[in-house]
Amino acid sequence: MNPTDKSIQAVWCELIAEELARLSTPSICMSSGARSGLLAVALARHPQLECVMHVDERASAFYALGLARATERPAVWVTTSGTAVANGLPAVVEASQDGIPMLLLTADRPPELRDTGANQTITQVGLFSPYTRWHADIPCPDAAISPAYILSVLDQANARACGPNPGPVHLNLMFREPLSAVAGNLDLEDYLNPVQRWLEGHAPWSRLVPARLEMAASERDALCERIMKASNAVLCVGRFQRQEEREAAYELAQQLDVPVIADIGSGLRLDASMLQLIPYADSVLLGTTDFAPDLILHVGGPVVSKRIQAWMDSQSAPVVRIKTHPRKEDPHHRADWVVEGELTAWVRDISRREVSSPPAADLHAWRQASTKVQAILEAHEQSRDDLDEVFVAAAVARLRPSRFGLFLGNSMPIRDMDMFAGVQEDPGPVVTNRGASGIDGCLSTACGWARGAQQPLIAVLGDLALLHDLTALDYVRRSPVPVIVVIINNNGGGIFSFLPAATEVEEELFEECFGTPHNMDFSAAAQQFGVAYACPQTRREFEQTLQSAITEERSLLIEVRADRAGNVEVHRQLQAQIVAVLQGEP
Repeated sequence: MNPTDKSIQAVWCELIAEELARLSTPSICMSSGARSGLLAVALARHPQLECVMHVDERASAFYALGLARATERPAVWVTTSGTAVANGLPAVVEASQDGIPMLLLTADRPPELRDTGANQTITQVGLFSPYTRWHADIPCPDAAISPAYILSVLDQANARACGPNPGPVHLNLMFREPLSAVAGNLDLEDYLNPVQRWLEGHAPWSRLVPARLEMAASERDALCERIMKASNAVLCVGRFQRQEEREAAYELAQQLDVPVIADIGSGLRLDASMLQLIPYADSVLLGTTDFAPDLILHVGGPVVSKRIQAWMDSQSAPVVRIKTHPRKEDPHHRADWVVEGELTAWVRDISRREVSSPPAADLHAWRQASTKVQAILEAHEQSRDDLDEVFVAAAVARLRPSRFGLFLGNSMPIRDMDMFAGVQEDPGPVVTNRGASGIDGCLSTACGWARGAQQPLIAVLGDLALLHDLTALDYVRRSPVPVIVVIINNNGGGIFSFLPAATEVEEELFEECFGTPHNMDFSAAAQQFGVAYACPQTRREFEQTLQSAITEERSLLIEVRADRAGNVEVHRQLQAQIVAVLQGEP
């Protein structure tokens, strides 16, 4: 094509593709569409951009979310106009709640077609606005607008997505027909003259350095003094999104001689090298709450366990929250002191000062109680050979090597792993979607994370989560790294069987409104998407199947058929044993 034959729309799309490449965008996640077609082609043609197409916009948005989780860089989601845009909302909400950077590039109709009843035209401007860090309505490409405009907008979007409060940024891109890459009367050399220095270089048009939250020196001094005065402190470690924050939390835990209660999403809950870790804190609090901390130091995000959160809320000790963003994370309004700042910098500071706490008075009691719980759970693993959900969680944690990531679906899988999994040396990363805790998009997120991290993955999901995200099995089939999917199929919403409604509502009505049985298995779905499938019947078969897939590093869908009522009974029996042992009953 002669450069002078390019349409202004094609030129803008090529500018966007080049600037995204210079911004080190990890991947472009796209679904097909006419209005976004020129942009999609420009992105796909760029030699430095990796584009992943998928038929389902919702799955594609969650895939981008997973990529961003893994790379800690804004992944790009590109879609056409209309309801295709609305399909991205669930992933945008999750990214916003959890502080995950994303760039949302949505194609739109020109202004003269808005509010006219034109086909496939909805109000896209501000569609995600409660959940974006910034959004802009980009005019139709026009030779009267300097190319520096679109470059600077992309740089601004990237900076906003990665700022002190990271999250999604939405650029709504209007395109006017004809949607053609060819048009005359454009003097390309003259048009690009204002960005000549950019054309001759390899850096983004503008370098924007986001502000960083920094803890004031006076606050650091006061906090260090408060920690050193505590004689019975507890460290609670919530979930983190950035690896350097996990490492800082680990360093802090090693420095303080206090009990460490680590959420499964923190990346530390399964780590045997952390000597102060109380891995079964949730179960310990079932049987005894006779701990009296004089300080609760909570770093990172919220915790999965309602029992742990309720215990912390019930204590009279001051609660100090240290977080790395300005969003409010105190749903029970319990924090006495909230400090915003770079956790890594603060931990380095207290290390230089050689800040330490006295040995916590309750540390031995916490450890002793956790060891008793461990013995009960280990005995359960050896008790019989029929599969149950508690065993699956423990077995996955025990068999997973450190080179495999672990993605945990919401509802029961993440809770079972948090409550029942044992610790390991070098357990590897744990990934969750706990920003809004939905069951939609879980497998897509897991596959996106695996691609972004270039690391094999085991994903443990419930049956309803897979039904919500069934087209993501195509991501499993095409994954460049192995993705092993463990599906707990208990024929419906298993977590609802733990609600009071399970005994208060008539059985038929409970099943209709809560249980929602689907009476399906996933063998045909696996075959449809070309994914290898297995359905072990016993514990031994499950362990052999999982171990074989790990050893051979191959993708596999493992379906575990479970019983909802039986799962409730297993949980209750284990909890009764734990309470009896911790309370010294014969």
